[in-house]
Amino acid sequence: MKREEITEQVKTWLSKETEQQEWKIAINDDDPSYYYCYSIVNESDTILFTICIEKKIDRVIVMNNITFSRQDGTNYKLSREKGKYWIDLKLQLLNLGIDVKAIPDVERVETIQLRKVIYFEGCSRDRFVNDVRNIIDSSEIPELIFRNYSNYMNEKIQKD
Repeated sequence: MKREEITEQVKTWLSKETEQQEWKIAINDDDPSYYYCYSIVNESDTILFTICIEKKIDRVIVMNNITFSRQDGTNYKLSREKGKYWIDLKLQLLNLGIDVKAIPDVERVETIQLRKVIYFEGCSRDRFVNDVRNIIDSSEIPELIFRNYSNYMNEKIQKD
């Protein structure tokens, strides 16, 4: 498939899913590294996930960017065992086939990006919708694991 065809196909699939869900499609074409992007937002205009079609590689990326609350972000940055959190997070998301990336890096994380990649030749509505649902469902995992990690750190501090 060509980029134009996959762009139209993704738009069609999103439109059909929008009829079933409580979200809206917003065009996001200001990122120069992508051919085309759709941001999917809820009724309060919060971005639920983003779908981008790359310029240089024949693939679609379904992604979500997650940020810690201010308090959790501060706690994370003060933590000495960030590696344990990232190992636990990556293992959980690996089971779902989801890539995770710390932006800008693990030490100074401001955003956690969850990504699923679909190459054009493997792109079907079933695969696409399944990957969208996986990203939506997995968006709570970083915070849940952080809560577990915070409890672990608190117990460790109390023992020391």
